[in-house]
Amino acid sequence: MQRYCLWARWNEVVRICSDLAKPYLFKYSANHARKGLDKLLQAYKAVEEQTEDSFLIIHSQPNGYYSLEKHAKKLKIERLWLTKLFGRITTVEVNALYKACTVYVQPSFSEGFGLPILEAFRFDKPAIAVNAPPFNEVIKHTETGILVPPDAIRWFNFKNLIDFKMHTYRTEDLAHTIVQCVTDRKLLASMESKIGTDRIYLCHCTGVKATTQLRKVFGKSCNPVHAGDTIELG
Repeated sequence: MQRYCLWARWNEVVRICSDLAKPYLFKYSANHARKGLDKLLQAYKAVEEQTEDSFLIIHSQPNGYYSLEKHAKKLKIERLWLTKLFGRITTVEVNALYKACTVYVQPSFSEGFGLPILEAFRFDKPAIAVNAPPFNEVIKHTETGILVPPDAIRWFNFKNLIDFKMHTYRTEDLAHTIVQCVTDRKLLASMESKIGTDRIYLCHCTGVKATTQLRKVFGKSCNPVHAGDTIELG
């Protein structure tokens, strides 16, 4: 029964977003400092004030580096769903959200690769991210997504194990980009069409690039990644 209720709720959210043509934003990630989830919430507050029917779904851990629910309440965001189901749903359920969304938002300051962008491309969905590697190696500005100009660079040490180079950006720039994507229907349709045309090429080239990076770490035993391969998200 619990499983049925979860799936029913999931279908209801997806149905509302699809049937009512609601411009909705999707973010799927773990809850770490470099993920920029606070920036996304702050930017979305401005988006909510400038658009009538936008909606944001964040599929992440409710508590981690950021206390998402507390932050959302402080900002008084109304059109938001924090799933609180990270790691508890199937690939089919996650794919339903990718398929129904208008734009995938990647607010991260730093990523090793940024695989969710490719997942969004599978469903012809444009992506938003900061104009820095690796995001600008995958997204073609105004063709397959929008790149937000970086504002500064800072470093973050993760558990004394690794230093992340963080490309930060202004909240208002992210908000402006999101509004542009959800209100400029001509631009949105153009990007969706471009992604659909170039999807196999994008996935193949990006997969080869990822394999090259992995081989540097794990050696030659790492097999190539090809278009159509199943990719596990971290």
